[in-house]
Amino acid sequence: MDINMPIMNGIDSTKGICKIQDEFYNNPAISEIEKIKCPRAPILAMTAFSNKKTVAQCKQAGMIGVLYKPISKKGFEEEVEKTLDIEFLRYVSARLKNKCK
Repeated sequence: MDINMPIMNGIDSTKGICKIQDEFYNNPAISEIEKIKCPRAPILAMTAFSNKKTVAQCKQAGMIGVLYKPISKKGFEEEVEKTLDIEFLRYVSARLKNKCK
């Protein structure tokens, strides 16, 4: 997600996506099986700014990683692999916690 998009920036877009996902996952009418079939969309920030404030804003909005421009193929692949592994582990952990209650 590019954080400097025109009209709606990536921070606001991510907050909107996360809000919709939260409504889905917090809806008691939706079964656990349906929730498992629809994992959360992992969102990576893409920015030319590498300062701590920008990174904090991205994380606070719900992004799970940050890519810095210019982006290399290797850097992109490493961040996606690391981020998806982390996101997958969080997802499985949350599902297991709910099943064990």
